[in-house]
Amino acid sequence: MTFLPFLKKEWTELFRSGKLLLLLVIFTIFGILNPALAKLTPWLYETLSRSMAEQGITVTAMEVTALTSWNQFYKNISLAIIVFAVMICGSLAEEYRRQTLIPLMARGLSLPAAAGAKMTAASICWTACYWLCYLVTWAYSLWFWDNAGILHPLAAGACIWLFGLWVLAMLFLGSVLLASVPGSLLTAAAAFLAGWMAELFKETAPWSPARLLSAGSLVSGAAGPEDFGRAAVCAVLTGALATAAAVWGAGKRPLS
Repeated sequence: MTFLPFLKKEWTELFRSGKLLLLLVIFTIFGILNPALAKLTPWLYETLSRSMAEQGITVTAMEVTALTSWNQFYKNISLAIIVFAVMICGSLAEEYRRQTLIPLMARGLSLPAAAGAKMTAASICWTACYWLCYLVTWAYSLWFWDNAGILHPLAAGACIWLFGLWVLAMLFLGSVLLASVPGSLLTAAAAFLAGWMAELFKETAPWSPARLLSAGSLVSGAAGPEDFGRAAVCAVLTGALATAAAVWGAGKRPLS
């Protein structure tokens, strides 16, 4: 069984298991939630001001713009990434645990091809879900506020998309190394923690892949695309190395 047939098998399983549909629905909801929360903000402030006025506290009104909606997007996307990671991380680890790859090996399955196909299918799924969420937020923000004053929208969006791919690479590396769902999640969490710690130091902060998660600062003009260039390069290199290690390690790891 070569790479392309196994990729088709993985994509079919994502569809038949309902994971793909569920993820698309979840990311659509996240996309709608961002402008909806922004639109409700004035009402929430008005309700709060009435409540606080009785205690002699004045709450000033808040002006809602497209930037408010996009700030919600970049705040909520971290939770969306976690949801995606939890739902997708068991793809390869469960195959090892249940030993379901053994019958396929008798039909000529190459384990590196299986790992590569699973990583590719997950990456396509992430790309579809993420950009769907992005486009829904973009469309509603355009409808309500014309997306006025938003800077570098595609650069900011691409940074988060790349961060998601980097997380996937770490998940699959953990699946091969530890052959368990908790191990896969812990590997990705450890990689993110290392990146977060790198941001604490001036010399290493610009190179940390975790820096990509703060790309929301691009839309307000608080940062420029050049501020994330080195982090993007590091994410591509380390993600590629992790993916290559996972594919190579899949062929070396015993199934039982």
